[in-house]
Amino acid sequence: QQSISPTAMFFNKSLASADRDLVSQSIGLFLMLLVDLVGIVGNVAVMFVIIKTPLFKKFVFVFHLCLVDLTAVLILMPLGMVSSSALFNNIEFSDTLCQIYLFLSMLFISASILSILAINVERYYYIVHPMRYEVRMTLKLV
Repeated sequence: QQSISPTAMFFNKSLASADRDLVSQSIGLFLMLLVDLVGIVGNVAVMFVIIKTPLFKKFVFVFHLCLVDLTAVLILMPLGMVSSSALFNNIEFSDTLCQIYLFLSMLFISASILSILAINVERYYYIVHPMRYEVRMTLKLV
């Protein structure tokens, strides 16, 4: 019977653990890329429909929400993927880039909240004053 030293056993376990970590990191990165791709396609599709359909021209707030979300998907999600994945451990971000990332994150979150607020105020006005809605809620006012 062959005996295995504790050091060799620890080394083999750590290799197996490293392989599992690499696989789980790769799966996580793939899923993040999939969410990113779905975000891009979905937002572009909604924006395209709003632009091409004359009846939907008044959905400016939804268009703005899609635009903010698309910008966040294109800028923030790739930076978030690179910074959070162990597959990119050798990439270091400067303090300035981290501050810009935080600023853009807060900017896009605030813009999304304001867009949703504007959509809710518009819907409230439509429900409470349905007869005056078409007269008062023009593209110029929006």
